[in-house]
Amino acid sequence: METFNTIHDFVDDSSFERNRDKSISTLPKISIDPPLQNLINLCSLLPCCYTMQCCWGHFVYPGQSDPDSLAPLPESLEVNDVEYRLAYIAFCLQNSKSGRRFRDSMAEIVNLNSEYIQLCSADWFWEQRVNTYQLQVEPERFKHLDKAIIPFTEAKLIEKLKAKVYDQLTKTIEIAIRNG
Repeated sequence: METFNTIHDFVDDSSFERNRDKSISTLPKISIDPPLQNLINLCSLLPCCYTMQCCWGHFVYPGQSDPDSLAPLPESLEVNDVEYRLAYIAFCLQNSKSGRRFRDSMAEIVNLNSEYIQLCSADWFWEQRVNTYQLQVEPERFKHLDKAIIPFTEAKLIEKLKAKVYDQLTKTIEIAIRNG
């Protein structure tokens, strides 16, 4: 599945508030990776956005075949490569000053490591809801894919990086809530 596309410009969306209310009302009923639950709940306090979909990012390798496992990678592994399943969060943003400011703040998170972090739009999200933007952690060379085979050493780097991204995103949302 192609996850990456260049960032689209904001467009008018008269259904934003209705869609946001619907999205927030279904939060208790949907499955969210446990490490992201607080972040998603926090996001629901930000009036200029709502979440579309998210994934903590998972690693699959011999001895760990559960594609939804949240277990950390072992310190060492006897195989060279692991399958990495994309860590991302997709937001629908309001075409407003605060929505644009939030998107710009997410773009700053990319600076943590632009070889592994992208802010993008995916056409298939945009077709569902305009003004959707995804923050994803994926090696640049695989940015168009939702999973990739990567060296174990790179997986260790990504594991640390995705935790930093989600921590920084939490701080960004907290600041946006305080600033209105």
